Amino acid sequence: MGSAWRGALGRLLRRAACITRLERCDACLLRYECPYAYVFETPPPPGSSKMRKYPAAPHPFVLEPAEWFEPEDGARPVRPEGQIYDLGLVLLGRAVRHAPYLMWALSEAARDGLGGARVRLALQAVHILEDGRWRPLEAGPMPPLPASGVPPSAPPRRVRLRFLTPLRLVHDGRVLREHELSFSAFFRSLLRRASLVHYFHGARELDLDFRALVEASEEVSWEPERLAWVELWRRSSRQRRRIPLHGIVGSVCVEGPAVAPFWPFVVLGSVIHAGRAATMGLGRYVLEEAAP
Repeated sequence: MGSAWRGALGRLLRRAACITRLERCDACLLRYECPYAYVFETPPPPGSSKMRKYPAAPHPFVLEPAEWFEPEDGARPVRPEGQIYDLGLVLLGRAVRHAPYLMWALSEAARDGLGGARVRLALQAVHILEDGRWRPLEAGPMPPLPASGVPPSAPPRRVRLRFLTPLRLVHDGRVLREHELSFSAFFRSLLRRASLVHYFHGARELDLDFRALVEASEEVSWEPERLAWVELWRRSSRQRRRIPLHGIVGSVCVEGPAVAPFWPFVVLGSVIHAGRAATMGLGRYVLEEAAP
């Protein structure tokens, strides 16, 4: 469903924000100010010292969709009528200012219908997270949205990371399998994602000794509990083919003192997700206190 929501979001967000109606954003004079271009295309700004040779920087949003299952024969999805469907949306840094555009686009996408069976949904309510609590967003002018910071609290004595959606970590052009996953590989990917998000969407660049952090992470070991390889596919209407989104799910445990130097990044990763295809909801994990 993450792929379906992401595709629908891009289509409707472009309809809402684009005023030039050009086929390509890279030829548009407004590409650095347009909500669609910034959120969905995310070109590196002029003068950027990072990712200058890449067409796009990390996108400043993450979708956290609930799943429903569609039979391969195109029959009606296995989903009761009238059921409330929850869709989570994380906005990173300056993307918060474009929240009304994204809310409208997601609402219109739901009304148009999602998935192969074009299931239609109607927006019932929007809730925002403020100081650790959800509160309803009232009708009327859009208020300033709160910044949900990550408190640098100390980790518990033993921590469990439970991967809810496939984690896709790429090394040498291929996705790591469950027996190849290590804390160091996980942290390197997390550190890169966090630093790029700060650079392109935050107030400043992170000032850290990245090499020292990476070298220290190689000394941390964790204990796999239930790791499994999941083969997941998404349908691409544009490319007219199925695209693999295979990855790792399950849980691992690590001792609190060992992970303490890396704890702020591990907590941040539970918000912004880890690995590839995070915008679709992949790489989502939760942190739990585990028994010693």
